[in-house]
Amino acid sequence: MTTQLGTRLPLIQGALAQISLPPLVSAVSNAGGLGVLTTVGLTPATLAAAIAAVQAATTQPLAST
Repeated sequence: MTTQLGTRLPLIQGALAQISLPPLVSAVSNAGGLGVLTTVGLTPATLAAAIAAVQAATTQPLAST
């Protein structure tokens, strides 16, 4: 699983609406898991900004739902 995800740990963060925001996602990714960004309530522009914020905080893999 870690090889397929590109993570250090076999851990996938749950995508929780209004909780899985850039600070949590980047923290999970930096800790070795797969951070998952929520898309609930985001417009295309705010989603792009959120992805950019995560990418600025980590070079590790992330996902969005």
